[in-house]
Amino acid sequence: NAGSSNLSDLGYVNQNWFRNGIFGFTLSVPIFSGLGNRAKVEKARIEMQKIEQDFKAFERTYDFQVAQARQSLSTSLQDLKIQKQNMDLAKEVSRVANIKFQSGTGKNLDIIDAENQFKTAETNYYNALYNAIISKIDLNKAMGKLVVDK
Repeated sequence: NAGSSNLSDLGYVNQNWFRNGIFGFTLSVPIFSGLGNRAKVEKARIEMQKIEQDFKAFERTYDFQVAQARQSLSTSLQDLKIQKQNMDLAKEVSRVANIKFQSGTGKNLDIIDAENQFKTAETNYYNALYNAIISKIDLNKAMGKLVVDK
């Protein structure tokens, strides 16, 4: 600081210069925040309630999907049992038709019809087995036990 108002009065660097320094600080104390903090707290509370409701909805959905998958598996297993019995019965009818034909008391048409019924029952059994496997996979998926490799 040279203490001069004119640039021409500055002269040499070591002449007419006064050594000095300035220190300063600022202090800010909010007296009124404009209810901003209260609004932020209320917003956070509402967000927390929304998260809790979302979690409850997820739990209900999870429970419903697991119950539905269990019921589907139970139904599929019952259907599999029934189809197994039908297939065994059709196999026995086919065996009896073959015995009758070989002994001369049965017709060739009876054998063909019995074989067709057996094949149909066998197909129904394999479809029921497939549905039971799919139901088991759906249950594992609903319970989060299904592992998928990518």
